Amino acid sequence: MLERTLRSIQNFTAYGELVAEVLIIDNGSNPALETRWFVREFAARLRNVRVVREEQLGLAFARARGFQEAYGEYVLCSDDDNEFAENYLLVAHRLMKELSHVGIWGPGTVDVEWQEGCDRLVTALLENDFNAVRLQDMTYSLAFPLPPNMPYGHGMIVRRDVAVAATSGLRTGRISASGRRGVDLAAYEDL
Repeated sequence: MLERTLRSIQNFTAYGELVAEVLIIDNGSNPALETRWFVREFAARLRNVRVVREEQLGLAFARARGFQEAYGEYVLCSDDDNEFAENYLLVAHRLMKELSHVGIWGPGTVDVEWQEGCDRLVTALLENDFNAVRLQDMTYSLAFPLPPNMPYGHGMIVRRDVAVAATSGLRTGRISASGRRGVDLAAYEDL
């Protein structure tokens, strides 16, 4: 799945004035991601690719590391099983310029692809639990914790200054985000 994610990112990493830096955060993979052939091949094809290791397990720590390491004003978050439309970054870039007061963006459409062999009744019941999104209009919200247009991590774009401020308390314990670690399946670090 990560290989598919990297292929989709490769499609939008450079468009004239828009140049993207790609950070691959390795959150304790064994073997390390930088040793995997498809990661090395991806990094060789593109400029501005770095693999950064984050030893503290958990999605929140991996994302916080990415926010700290990034050079750009905005950070696009991706999980290792996301694929992006070819124009995703271009559309997001246009919106960020037009609506610079927005600190966090999410995708308007997220389709969930199920592995072969999944029961259709189960997939129909669980699709929303896996964050399928089909928004028709651009919406704004200051609601917390779960507005209907919550920009979950896949495809979430965050102004870097907002992200660094929001995650600054993770290492000190001021903010707790247990998340998925090992066999622990707690989640919701995106909140």
